[in-house]
Amino acid sequence: MVRPIRAYHELLIQAILAPGSEQIVEDLFNSYGEECIRYNLQVKAEWAEIIKAPVDTDVGTPIPYEDSKGKVISNAHPHNKVEAKAIFVIACEDNIQSDTAIQTQLETALLKKRKGWATFSGAVFTTQLFLPCRQPLQCHRCLQS
Repeated sequence: MVRPIRAYHELLIQAILAPGSEQIVEDLFNSYGEECIRYNLQVKAEWAEIIKAPVDTDVGTPIPYEDSKGKVISNAHPHNKVEAKAIFVIACEDNIQSDTAIQTQLETALLKKRKGWATFSGAVFTTQLFLPCRQPLQCHRCLQS
């Protein structure tokens, strides 16, 4: 069932053209499951390298990022060199990390695969233990595994 949203007519059209896309948007705004989380950080690297760290550490799936000028880039080419001051991640609500933890994960991952131009601001290295979801029956990511 698609509920009409007066402010976003495009969402209704998209739901017809790409069935299931309305569920993605609805999941981001309901009170359980996944959430869109903004992580404030400073990183310069290829977008593909930036999105790999949160996926590899099971934090979530990065979608857009905010560049150094404050513009949110929603669909960057994976090999674009970006300077991000924030990334937006679809994360399971019980697996939300701190900005510092995400910054550290990115730094660690990029240092391992350093291509000569990745840089960081305010590097802080700590060890972060990642626990599995505490409510796996409500997390869509956990239900798929």
